Amino acid sequence: MQSFGRFLFIANLPLTVTLLFWAWAGRVLFGVGGWFLLILPLMAGPFVVVALVISNVLAYTVATRPRRFTTAQSIAHLVMWFGMLGFGLFLPDFGDSEDSELSFLTQVFGHSDRLIELSGQLALGFALLTLAGWVATLVTVIVARARAVPPQFTYAR
Repeated sequence: MQSFGRFLFIANLPLTVTLLFWAWAGRVLFGVGGWFLLILPLMAGPFVVVALVISNVLAYTVATRPRRFTTAQSIAHLVMWFGMLGFGLFLPDFGDSEDSELSFLTQVFGHSDRLIELSGQLALGFALLTLAGWVATLVTVIVARARAVPPQFTYAR
């Protein structure tokens, strides 16, 4: 698992940025593009970017050698990335015209109100999974930092 943790440590930043763009605009690859392409980066974008910057800065400044993710950090990152992938895939979008509610599921299986509702529920589930993965990432990084830092003061008797 140590080499896999090293691989994820190296792939962390490019993969996180790629999945961030995927969650924002990945639906466009399936012909789903609407107002969320403008709303997401303006409303949620700053919060998501700050959250990812915090977790990545903490992850990259853990004083361990060799530079790698622990098993817990690797699992937390994989959960977060899987959530981002699913959110970008299933988020339904809307537009100005009738029948403009589209999602990956409606593009594959045909337009239906039930599929739009299912897409919204799946997107919400993946968003919660992303949030849980981010919190787990933050907790595992803080624990790793606490374990890696030697005590600063020693008392001689």
